[in-house]
Amino acid sequence: MPDSRLKTDEKGRRWIGIAAAFAVLLAGAVWALVAADHGGGTGKNGPPNGVTGDMAALWDWVDPLLVRGAAGGIWSLRWDVRLKPGEAGHLPDRLGLSPLDEKGGDRGTLTKRSKAAYGGTLTLLLPSHGRVEQPEDAVILFERRAGERDGLLAAAAEIGRLLAEAAFEQTASFSVRGETDSPQAAERLAAWADARLEERYEDGGTVSLTYRTRQLHASVPLGRGRTANLQIALHTDRTDGTISLVAGVPLITGDYAASD
Repeated sequence: MPDSRLKTDEKGRRWIGIAAAFAVLLAGAVWALVAADHGGGTGKNGPPNGVTGDMAALWDWVDPLLVRGAAGGIWSLRWDVRLKPGEAGHLPDRLGLSPLDEKGGDRGTLTKRSKAAYGGTLTLLLPSHGRVEQPEDAVILFERRAGERDGLLAAAAEIGRLLAEAAFEQTASFSVRGETDSPQAAERLAAWADARLEERYEDGGTVSLTYRTRQLHASVPLGRGRTANLQIALHTDRTDGTISLVAGVPLITGDYAASD
């Protein structure tokens, strides 16, 4: 019987390969018109229910495509937060994480705080400049296997609410990943979303497709007057033929803490 740990490592390398293929597409991305759900209010950079509304739509589109359904997919959310001087020290407490040290950060270049929360893992990342008075760009990450739709949407709304109450300037993105048995999964998803193809990128066994659809609130500029808000990638494992599907709104974002 094959070692299950070896199989897990192989799957991990597969996702790393997919992430590397997206680097070219993500390098010049500038976020716009996507904000966290503020408990039904209107976000500073987006309409009401922006994140949770888009997540609900993506759930419906991927549910028939993933082998284990949307509930079995790994959902990742990311908030990029701009902090004013002096705000960095308050963010861990607001999220229920351990406080920063008296210098405002850990040794090294990155301060990281994590905990189990909302049925998944919540992580805060801050540059370790050594002073809480210095402006910071923080990243909040949340990842969980969905389990059930309402719990996932409630978690996203609650984290967004905590940030909104502190008036932090924020942008948000999210993605879902899992295995599919349909080589046409990207085309089927795009058809259900009534999406128009804007860019295509292919590298070995990975194909990444970037779309624009009116069915989602999020939006990110691509240049030359074009925008996008849905990115889909398929990766076919050349060894066992397994097909991995990743879908992100407005794009598939990287998690630079994933290798820690």
